This record gives sequence, structure tokens and C-alpha cells, in this order.
Amino acid sequence: MRLRIRRTLLLVVIALIVWSTLYGPLLPWSPVHPGYAEVAGERVSIVYPQEMALPDALRKPDALLAEAEQFHRLYAGRRVKIFICADWAVAYRVLPRLARRGVGAITLATGNAIYVLPTVQEKGLDHVEFVRHELSHAVLNQNQSIRNALRITEVQWLAEGIAVWFGRQKAYVTDEDFLRGAEKRNLAALIDPDRRGEIAGPFDIRYGYVCWKHFNVYLESQGPDRYWGYVHAVIQEPLQWRSLFERHFQQKLDDAITAFAQQVRKEAAALPALADGPASAPRTRSNQ
Repeated sequence: MRLRIRRTLLLVVIALIVWSTLYGPLLPWSPVHPGYAEVAGERVSIVYPQEMALPDALRKPDALLAEAEQFHRLYAGRRVKIFICADWAVAYRVLPRLARRGVGAITLATGNAIYVLPTVQEKGLDHVEFVRHELSHAVLNQNQSIRNALRITEVQWLAEGIAVWFGRQKAYVTDEDFLRGAEKRNLAALIDPDRRGEIAGPFDIRYGYVCWKHFNVYLESQGPDRYWGYVHAVIQEPLQWRSLFERHFQQKLDDAITAFAQQVRKEAAALPALADGPASAPRTRSNQ
């Protein structure tokens, strides 16, 4: 009886491994990908649906990683696997803990696995933008512990701002719409998580992404070495990001945001007037 139970359990385990490898969470790393094709570089592999017309920029994935390393001034030592999900059924099988739809892509805290979700295809967005965005996270994650990779997500303005910047993303609001909307926005509340409660109404994450990008660009313009020194310090001590800000930039976050807001509104004032008058809120694309 015991031998029969052991054999049954062994068969169940083997069946789970086979299922996980061919259809479940282990599919991205499987040597066989039913219904998928693969572009395998020396450092990055992209597994994608066979029927998908893979953009040319993704056919040389090693070059994208090298660009991300140069941009972030960091080296990613582990191979990166990028898996483009064909549909939501696949997405939920390979990411059993996926909580909701609407997210474009996800990078594991280990920094060696990126999942591009069906949201990108459904909304007609650019797969290259989202892969670049996630490679930013991957490079940072590979240079910190898993605990700190999870903690850095709490410093949204930094982690997501850099990713949107490197991603060259146009999936959210345009730069012009960001500028036109800045006059009526509380930029400090958008950037500083401790002031998020000052925002009236729901938090507009799409506008926030672009705001965070511009704030990072502004900080980098004050001195690239100082800026990247700050970034590299924060990924090692995410919980100290505010005190590290004062140490590296020699000013408080509020003062930096005030100067940033003044520059943004000056740039906005230089924009040509709209035919129907000043914008009261940023225009957004219909494919959000």
C-alpha cells in the first residue's frame, strides 16, 4: 500500500513538473515552447508567440541590455529571459500570483525574468517601450538584494521615473500634455509619497509616470555624477532614500521639487497657446 502511494505521489510530482515546464510557471525557461518562437542572444532571450511580428529592435536583445547598462552605469551579470504572453490564460499560468489586468509588463525582483502581458497588444502599445522599461528595472534589481528590489518599488518617483525615461515611453500622457497640465497639478504631492494625501480625487498614475520621468531628468541635469551616485546609493538602501537625497543633492526634497515645478511652469508658459484656450487637464491617449 505504501509503495503504491509513493508511486502515485511520484507520478503526480512528475506530471506537475511536466505541466509547469510546458504550460505553467517554468515555461519561459523550458527548452520547448509550444506555440512560441525564441530569439536567443548571448545574454538575453526573448520568447514570443509564433504568430507575432517581433519588432526589429527586439531581434537584437543583447544590444538593448548593453544600452540599459550604459544608461544606468551598472552591469547586469545574470542572463535575462523575456517572455511575451500570448493571452491572459497563458499570463495567469506563468504568473499564478498575477493580481489584475491592466499592467503592461512585470520584472521579477531577481532581475532575470521579464513578462510582457497581453495589455500591450490589446491596447496597441509598443512592445519595445515596455521591454526597455522593464530592462531598467532588471538592471537595477540585479545590483541589489531581493529585499531591496522589493523595497525600491516604494520609491516610485525614482524607480518608475527612470524606467519611463529609459523606455522612451509614449504610452502615457505626452510631454506637452504634462507641461500644459502642470499648472493645475500638485507636483509635490505627485512626487513625494508622504504628500500623496494632498491630491484631490483619484491618483492619475499615467500623469505620475511622466512627471516622475521629468523630475529625474531635472535632477540629472544638476549633475550626472551626483544624480547617478544617488541612484546607486538608494538601490542599496531604499528605506533611506530621503536622507540620501539631502546628502547627495545638498537640499531637501521639497526644495528640489519647488525648483523643478518652477522650471516646468516656465517651459509650459513658452508653449504656443491652444486654439481652444489653455488646457485644464492633460489630454491622454485612448489606448490607456
